[in-house]
Amino acid sequence: MIGQTTTTYFQSLSSTSDDFTTLIASEWVATERLNANTNHTFASWPEFFGPQAAFGDEFTTTQRYNLANTLFDEAAVGDVNGGFVVYGYGNNSAPASAEPPYAAEDIIIVSSSSIFYRRATLREPSTNLASSFLTAYATQPVPSSWK
Repeated sequence: MIGQTTTTYFQSLSSTSDDFTTLIASEWVATERLNANTNHTFASWPEFFGPQAAFGDEFTTTQRYNLANTLFDEAAVGDVNGGFVVYGYGNNSAPASAEPPYAAEDIIIVSSSSIFYRRATLREPSTNLASSFLTAYATQPVPSSWK
């Protein structure tokens, strides 16, 4: 319900409004994310939310950040002055002869379990498209340390 309401509200905004720039990178706005199945932005929250059946269970649709959207990029990293552009996109394009600094099989992404879900949008293209490895770690709280 929060996602549907926020996405619908966001879609009604002008791209120059303060609420638009505040919400563009929100996890509750689906229409600025790319559907990994189509490589197009989601048309609505229900399209994103799914559910999509896989491996005998149901999941939200796999998404990717739309790194070509500089307003999204700036909001996602908190660039209040504007001008942040992801390398390889917009006016920060990579030279045609540029090669990645590391081979995909040499990349290991380490993530804590507390941010594991939130960062799925970054990890999915890294692990599925480039065959990099993903490692998650977690600690179990010790009851005597609880306050």
